[in-house]
This record gives sequence, structure tokens and C-alpha cells, in this order.
Amino acid sequence: KLYTGKEIKNLATDFGATAHALYSKVSGFNYARIGVIVDTSDPSVTTGSNYAYLTADTYKTVENGKTYRNYTMLTADGTKTYKEESSGPLASLTAGTVVTYDVTADGLVKNVNTPTTVKDAVTGYTESTGKIGFASAGNSKITSDTKIVYVHSKHHTAGEGAIVEATENASGTYVDNVRHILTNGGKEVAFLVVDVDQEMN
Repeated sequence: KLYTGKEIKNLATDFGATAHALYSKVSGFNYARIGVIVDTSDPSVTTGSNYAYLTADTYKTVENGKTYRNYTMLTADGTKTYKEESSGPLASLTAGTVVTYDVTADGLVKNVNTPTTVKDAVTGYTESTGKIGFASAGNSKITSDTKIVYVHSKHHTAGEGAIVEATENASGTYVDNVRHILTNGGKEVAFLVVDVDQEMN
């Protein structure tokens, strides 16, 4: 099997067998260009390199004797429909679920998984700097790598809006209006789901 560098970075554990690589040195650092992993089983990739929000329940089809899971995903680049050659269960792949995935050369997807997201409230946001504050996660940052989708979470449909401060109740608490996945020790936002109705379901 052929794996990308991103997939190897997302392995569940280090592979325990012999690996060989061709590498080049740039500014004193070695960078692998191609490698061979010799193992008795395939590496387990626990997360894909892309993020999306499912706007419909996943369903199965059978084509030419192969079983596929069919996805309708809202990505930072709009709504996409993908197929994955898999007979795996569908119970966790319902509308409103956040998934990670990789796209193959033939336009299918693989490594579809359901990462943990945190429901939170935006307490402050400065667009010019990307600084964003969350009620439970503290301060973080929107970067050029951050992927953002806007949804009507009550109906699991795409929406149009912006990142705004959450509604503050009389008690001083906030109404959750986003879900997020943070990276770099919480310092950066990897994926952000924004409810344009200001109440994340």
C-alpha cells in the first residue's frame, strides 16, 4: 500500500518494524523523500488530514461487488460528496458529526474517523490578528491553516455568517456557539464549526 507523509504522521503508534528511507539534507536537517515500511500488518491511521461536518447521514451502496460508504460533507471549500470503499458501521456517521478524512488519487476518501470536538462559546475575536477567546478553552488563534465551516446546527445544514461573540446570559455564562478542535497545545485552532444562529446543537 502507498501512504502519504501526512498519513504516516497520523499513525496511531510508531510502526515496530524495519523502515528504510531516501532522504535529503536541507539547511542541516534530514527530510525523508520516500520510505519503505516492512511490517506484517498495515499501519493504523487514526485521523485524516482534512476536516468536515456531515450534513446528512452516511449510507452504503454496493457497486461492482464492492461496498462503499457515501458521505455528504461540508468542508471549508463548500459541500462535497465522497465515497469510501468500506463495509464498516454507520452508527457514528450521522448528520452533525465532525470527521477527518484523506482524499485518494481516484477521488475516493479513506481514513475517515470521528475526532473529539469541544462545544464552546466565543468570548472574543480579533479578525486582523486571528486571536480568539473561548469560554472553556481560553485564548487561541485562527491561522492560515485553520479550517472553518458555518452551519445551522439545529438542522445540520450549511449557513452563511461570521465568527461573533457568544450571547451572554444574565448569570454571566455564555451560550455555546461553536465546536472546535485545537492543536499545538491549544494555541491554534485546527477546525472550527460556527453556528450562525448562535446556539450550537
